[in-house]
Parts: sequence; C-alpha cells; structure tokens
Amino acid sequence: MDIIDIIKYEIFRTLDKSKSSAELIASIRDLEENSFDDLEIPKTNSLSYFIKIYSDEGVIESELYSIQFEYYNFDIALVTLKDPVVKNDAIELNWSKFEGYYFSHYEITVRNFENSYSSESQETSLAIIEDITTTSFSDKNLPYFENPVYSVYSYNIFGYKHNTYTDVNSKTVLFKRPSILDFDVIYKIAVSPTESSFYFYGNKSTYDKYNIYKYNYTNLEIEAVADVKPSSYDTTPIKLIKNELCFKQGREIHMYNPSNLKYQSKLTTNNLGGFSDYVWLKNDIWVVVTTNNIYSYKRSGNTLLFIESKEHYSMYHGQYDNTKIIKLNDNEVLIGHQDEDFCNKLSIDTDGKISEKTRVNIPIRTRGTIFVNEKLDILVNSLDNSSYKLSNARQNASVSNPMFIRGASLESFEIYGTNNDPGDYDFKNYEKKAKILYPNGALRTIDTKGYPMFMFKNYLGRIISISSGLEKSELIRSSPRKNVFVEVVE
Repeated sequence: MDIIDIIKYEIFRTLDKSKSSAELIASIRDLEENSFDDLEIPKTNSLSYFIKIYSDEGVIESELYSIQFEYYNFDIALVTLKDPVVKNDAIELNWSKFEGYYFSHYEITVRNFENSYSSESQETSLAIIEDITTTSFSDKNLPYFENPVYSVYSYNIFGYKHNTYTDVNSKTVLFKRPSILDFDVIYKIAVSPTESSFYFYGNKSTYDKYNIYKYNYTNLEIEAVADVKPSSYDTTPIKLIKNELCFKQGREIHMYNPSNLKYQSKLTTNNLGGFSDYVWLKNDIWVVVTTNNIYSYKRSGNTLLFIESKEHYSMYHGQYDNTKIIKLNDNEVLIGHQDEDFCNKLSIDTDGKISEKTRVNIPIRTRGTIFVNEKLDILVNSLDNSSYKLSNARQNASVSNPMFIRGASLESFEIYGTNNDPGDYDFKNYEKKAKILYPNGALRTIDTKGYPMFMFKNYLGRIISISSGLEKSELIRSSPRKNVFVEVVE
C-alpha cells in the first residue's frame, strides 16, 4: 500500500458553525505535533473547529466539531488576596496575578458575612478590573458596617468565576467607622427637642438585655445609660414629657431623668391591670386608654389620682396594644384602633372631666407613629399613607411619594421617607435615597450614605436620618454586622 506524505495540518475556527466563515488559527508542519491549545479565543457561548490535512495526494477536510461552553466546567485559577491594609481613609487590597487560561477580569466585592452563601449575606461589587496585570485596589468609599469581608474573584471569558475561599481570595478586615453604633437592635426612638441627641431602647447583641440609651449623634457617643433596665416592653413609644423621660411598664409609667437616665419614680394606674397608650395634658392631667375605655388622672407627686372613665369603643378588640390615643391640643384627643374605620374624639377639661365621645370618620393605620398637625388641619397614617382633614374627616390624596414614611416634622409638616418597601425581605430595588415631601406638594430626592430608617428634623432645623449601612426592613431587625449610623440629610 502506498504511503501518503503529509505536508502540514491547518486548524480552522468558526463562531457560527459554518466552514465558509471560518478563520485559520494554526498551520502545523511539525508532523510530530498531534495536539493544539487554542488559548486566545473570543468571548462566546460556542465554537466550532475543523482540520485540513495537506498531503502529496491533495487535501483531506474533517467534519465540523462544535463545543458548547455552557456544558463544560472550566478550572479557574484562584488568586490569593493578601491581608488588606487600613490606611488613612481607605482599605488597600493586593492580590496575586491570575495564572491560567482565558482570563476575562477580576471582580472586587465586599460583604457582611464570612460565608457568602448565608441567608443574611449581602455582597456588593466594588470594581471590575480587566487588566490582568493590575493586582491592587483601594476602597476609598468604606462600608457602613463593621468588619467587612473583601473578596477578589477571577473570571474567565465564559463567565465562570472562582468560588470564595476564606483566607485565600477572601479576607475579613477588622474595621468599623466611628459613626457606627455598637448596637444590634434599636427600638422606640425619642428625639431630644433641645440637643443633638436621641433616646432609644435597644441591645448590643442577642445575648444582651435591652436598656434605654441616650446617643449624641454629633459627638458620636453614648451619653447616658439607664441605671434601671426596663423589665418588659410593648409598642408604646418612649415619650419626653416636660422634664422627664417616660417608659411604659405594664400598668406603670417609669420616669427617668433625660439628662443622665437616672431612674426617678413611677406612676401607677392602680385601678387598671394594664393599658395601651397615654398622653399628658395641661394642668398635669394624664389620660390613658385601654381597648374599650378612656381614663383620666391628676398627677400628685408620684401618684396618679383617678378622676373618671368613659367608654370609647363598645367592641372588644382583644389586643389592647393596637389602641392609640393622639393628642390634638391641650384639651382634645383622638382615640383609634387599627381594626376600626373611625376614631372617637373627646375633650378633657382642666379638671380631668371627659366629654361625651364624637365619632370622626378617620381610621388609624400606624407603623408606629401617627402624624398630626391641628393647625394645618391634617392627619397622615404611617402604615398606608392615607391623609385626612381633621376638621371634616375628608380624605385627602394619599401620600404616594415617598411610598414609605420614615418620619416627619410636625411643625412644618414635612413628610420624610423612602421608596424602600419594609415588607420586601428580598430588598429588591432598595436605594440609598431620602424623600422629602413639603406641604405644598413639592418633592425632593436626596442621595444618602445609607438606607434611611428613621428621619426627623432636629432643634437646629437639620434633617437627620438614622440609617442602615445594610439593606434591612426596620431598625429592630438584627444583622450579622453592626451597621446603624446617623447622617445629616439636609
């Protein structure tokens, strides 16, 4: 049999599975070579190859052979991240150069958890670097959560990346901004009307007992801690009344000195087993409500002297915590419940005598706060953003932007909020933006450093936000990293 003399091999590549559009990528005359590595291929989902064999008898052409890259698991070279360095106002990252084939880019990320697959993990991409020789990055926009975890991922041109390996391409940095509060949960916020501070009920960890704290957001320090920890709590807010901080405890109201949070005394409603909410009126009249009744008291030292009571709702609602009392002025209150579509309005004179109730067709729908300004004749519910005229109970157009109210200035009646849905636990479309709605309907959107959680106007006229550096629904939701801080919005 005659022996064919092979002259050379030619290897062709095509993107569209057509030989007519193929390009020549290699010509091999060394007949000892029996393999070829295609190391510089385009970014694509598939490629096709064929070979031409040239001999003294002519040309032999192979069939087209196709490769679908989505069905292949490519080994990707792992880069090694050196220990990050905190330098001035930046965190410096350096890593080893990618050694392997089909490099596409590096991705730099930061997250709040060592294990990126945790349900609590939130990971943010900081940079995409396409130059294989660039092996450093400086994060100058430091995260607003403690002990961030930085990772460097290497990607190939097929879209695959290397997984996370702790202490190899992923490192935890022991760092916390001075503005980050050292608290896990913050609840029941009351703002000082005369200082750059606010009070809150919270804890530092899941193993720590809740207490009342006073935080100065200008000096970034806890100014006072209650010397007597509350033994229980409900949804009734902390209230600043005259020169005392009031914290409801069952059927008692515990009184603290707002300056140093020293426990002073307690007011007890001896004729009640418990109550839902309370307000203070002029002449030291205290008014409390249960699910069905309103009670008036006169304070004498540390004693509440009962005056009288009247029914406000005839239906028993069971969960008395949902009954709210709203002070309209020094003589009038509204009483509402989330299961009712109307309120009851009552007057209380300087002797604590209660008038007959008047039905007001305004429902109470609260996420913790009802925003009322009697002078501007308006009430806004924080749960469904419904708005009403107090004088005639006529419903105004609901607040549609911001979609979710996070606070208000009751004097100027500016509404503060965001479009971040606290009911969306996937945090889809969460944004770092604050919305300010003015009484004339004008709206401002302001970029923020974090996700606004609670907003207020302070005694200097500045709009302040207690924000989260991580996506979360409420300040009472715990996170794997401390992340709450205070920022000036305007």
